[in-house]
Amino acid sequence: MKTKNIIPIVLAIIFTVIIDSCNNKINSKGEDVFSKLSVQEKNKLNDFFSEFSKIYTDTFSQGKLTDKIKINFAVYYNYRNNFKALEIVNEGNNAAISENLVSKTTEEFFGEKINKNQSVENIAFENNKYIIQQGDGERFLFAQILSLTDKGNDLFDATMQIYAAGSGWSGNPNAAPETWKTSDEIDQLPIPEIKMKAKLKKISKSETAKYILLEFLYQ
Repeated sequence: MKTKNIIPIVLAIIFTVIIDSCNNKINSKGEDVFSKLSVQEKNKLNDFFSEFSKIYTDTFSQGKLTDKIKINFAVYYNYRNNFKALEIVNEGNNAAISENLVSKTTEEFFGEKINKNQSVENIAFENNKYIIQQGDGERFLFAQILSLTDKGNDLFDATMQIYAAGSGWSGNPNAAPETWKTSDEIDQLPIPEIKMKAKLKKISKSETAKYILLEFLYQ
């Protein structure tokens, strides 16, 4: 009799543990993890989002990323960050970037290859190379992350503030905005431009975690 009485109690305890475990997993999704980020992690996310801001990347919903957006981002990313890979053509008026490098960049930042190499606005595709006109003197845009929410399965929602500074500004984009006011470059100081929201997927779990961008929209 004692054994029979114990069995229902044991089963009830087991079910309770299982339910609590399931609830904890459910509750862990949607957890705000911004406050848990190290300075290094915040700066890395700032730098990641800043790359899209600098190039005025078009917005896109998850699953709606186009070749046009991928090509535009990858070409101008390499133009800004990978000077050694550029081929200067047309008496210095244009820069050419290889198709392979552009495709590699889209995989790095979006997790997707280009489906069809093609010319897009202000970018020509000729002889397996993307060609753009060289330019200078634009405003300096950068991002600072405001929130990061863990949605589970290495997926995250983020919001960020985009700032625009004069091209001559030499301050620290990762510093607190109030510290910029001490700059002597008053006319160059960053000002809030717009807030954005994004969906990310973490593709490595080290301290230097890497992400790919799944969605990029106005908040």
